[in-house]
Amino acid sequence: MWAGATFQLLRDSLTTQHRRSIGLEGSLLEIESNLRGSREQLHEIRSMVAGAASAFRLLDDQTIGAPTRARLERSIGAELDRLERPVNPQVAASPGPVDLDSTVDVLLQAHRARGRKVEWEPSGGAAVHACPDDVAEALNILLDNAATHGGANSRVAVTSAAGRVEIAVTDRGPGVAPEAREGIFEWGVHGSDSPGEGIGLSVARRLVTGHGGTLTPAEPSAARGSSFVIKLPAARRSEEGHVRESGH
Repeated sequence: MWAGATFQLLRDSLTTQHRRSIGLEGSLLEIESNLRGSREQLHEIRSMVAGAASAFRLLDDQTIGAPTRARLERSIGAELDRLERPVNPQVAASPGPVDLDSTVDVLLQAHRARGRKVEWEPSGGAAVHACPDDVAEALNILLDNAATHGGANSRVAVTSAAGRVEIAVTDRGPGVAPEAREGIFEWGVHGSDSPGEGIGLSVARRLVTGHGGTLTPAEPSAARGSSFVIKLPAARRSEEGHVRESGH
């Protein structure tokens, strides 16, 4: 009888401990998820603040012309709007037509204000269907990544074909080793000599795939450097008309 009672107590104790361990594991997963989200937000905010601050400092230069000044002011306004949304979900932008020429132009003003040289030719009206902030953030991450790993010079190219729009960001750095092409998109993965946290590319891919797109490294070429390509669904014709009419 005593043996049976002891066994029952032991079983009850083990059951209780098992339930507690499950509860603790759930709590730890929740904490880890919240921490990851906070780090992603901080990563995004740092970049936006750096771009807006650099553009703001340039406004003190009395030698810049009125067109450049207007574009810098527009860039600052766009970065401040984007900065508000992570901390105030009520003003988050909804998916719709995104004019890439306008989006890229605003971003490049902020990056050029930080001393970065980015080549780009306007596409002449390419538009995608997505959330404007998500497109801007994914491109911002790729431009930051190019500056960090490929030096001050990079290039943005936008092309359209078969209902899709491709946005390629290319740098002149050492490139991506073939064996690392997929691993670089894992959260927290980065090279031992990299100053980054291994967050940006993971976030960029998630933002793009959330709108039915893809983010991949371009196929290796003989040229030095790396290239990352975003592919997103093109905006429908009615949406493109709305983009032109609204001026966004």
